[in-house]
Amino acid sequence: MDRRIVLHTGYMKTGSSFLQANVFPGLGEVQTYTYDHPFLPLAIGVRNAAPDADLATQRKAMRDWANASDRPVQLFSWEGLVGGYLADYRQFPALTAFLKSTFPDAHILLCIRRQDDLVDSLYRQSLHTYHFSGVAEFLNRGPEGFGLWREGARANIDVRSLAFGPVVEAYEAAFGADRVHVLPYELMRADPAEFYRRLSNALGAEVRIPAAVDTSNRSYSALSVRVARVLNRFYRTPHNPRGLIRPESLDLRALLQRGLDRLFYRKGELIPAEWAREIMDLHAADNRALDERRQIGLAALGYCP
Repeated sequence: MDRRIVLHTGYMKTGSSFLQANVFPGLGEVQTYTYDHPFLPLAIGVRNAAPDADLATQRKAMRDWANASDRPVQLFSWEGLVGGYLADYRQFPALTAFLKSTFPDAHILLCIRRQDDLVDSLYRQSLHTYHFSGVAEFLNRGPEGFGLWREGARANIDVRSLAFGPVVEAYEAAFGADRVHVLPYELMRADPAEFYRRLSNALGAEVRIPAAVDTSNRSYSALSVRVARVLNRFYRTPHNPRGLIRPESLDLRALLQRGLDRLFYRKGELIPAEWAREIMDLHAADNRALDERRQIGLAALGYCP
């Protein structure tokens, strides 16, 4: 039986949790491997593996899962397959090579988001995982503009690394242009019918607009951001081993998301408007070229100022 392999690889904060909770489980033709499956620890291990690691066992496990299923579509969904944002996405080439060697004829589902909005959401995500950098520190923003990613420093990113064009081109080179499907996050709200039509095309299965939604993974509100920045300093984590509180003993994220943010939610703007404009200016040419080449509709969604 021929199976369609779909690799939903990224990006983080582009609606992945929503799709995994509200859309993928209802697709009868699709077997999904995500957070409730051993695929996730396997994928994390692959992302963290040394460059010269032998990953034959991991490749075989993924192939065995797909071959054991009687569903025509096999969907492996983890937004970390494009790389980790706090590692400057530097695992991307190795991850892509692993995916290509595992499923040479796979389809790639890549969800993207306007870079100015994406960096805001990534910053809030860093607070979810008990980091506590300030906005300027996280964005490497100094008097001369945005700086490079700093390995070994507190949570930070290089905003230039959020260029989507080179990522799409790498996937096209590996899997073929007709097997790479790029979905803008903004289209989910601007034109749901078109978003789910494109998602159906990527999966090779009909996807209907979901009636119910789960907002449990919503980003921190502006108030929760302020609270988390202070309290995260006291949590013991791999990046803060001197902290006093273990996350498993007092789950701050759950307290803020299920408590404070359910009582009072105002997202607020964390990135100054001037910085947001600069971020979009940095990516305007690449976004425009990607849009012209792939006809995704990015200009109408604000990607090309």
